[in-house]
Amino acid sequence: KEFATWTYPKDTDNLELTVSHKVAEYMLPGTWEVWLHEAAGHLATNLFLQRSGGSCITPKEGTDASSGDWSDPKKVDVRLRERVLAGTDDDYEIILNTSLATISPSQLAKSISILKFLITRFPVHFRSVVEGSKADVRAQKATLEKTLGFSLAELDEFWRRWYLAK
Repeated sequence: KEFATWTYPKDTDNLELTVSHKVAEYMLPGTWEVWLHEAAGHLATNLFLQRSGGSCITPKEGTDASSGDWSDPKKVDVRLRERVLAGTDDDYEIILNTSLATISPSQLAKSISILKFLITRFPVHFRSVVEGSKADVRAQKATLEKTLGFSLAELDEFWRRWYLAK
């Protein structure tokens, strides 16, 4: 299978980000959820380049991205932690059903963190999540719950405990 992507010709500063982001996305086979697609791309740019970016998401005026903190990798963890402590982070089921056009920077930050959690806490199940997600995008919730062996509400709770303990 071949993939093609593009970047603005004069955007050489972000070329590494775009390539890192897209290569990570292409490494996951099939058609899968937005949260997994974008989280994988952003996780790669954070791990390999220690920078954020490489996304086709444009923060909308009046959203939680307007403060600028969600595009600063040093502040993202602080903002996400504040939301988790206040109980204002989106439930995972909401993020699971979000489209690329509507995913917010805070939802993306949580998606990246959930991806890290799954990779480190449930590595065996992570591969099954990736394989299962390409089977039927419409059955995301059922596929995840079956693969993980617990509900999305439980995943959210497990993630919150892990996130606050780290």
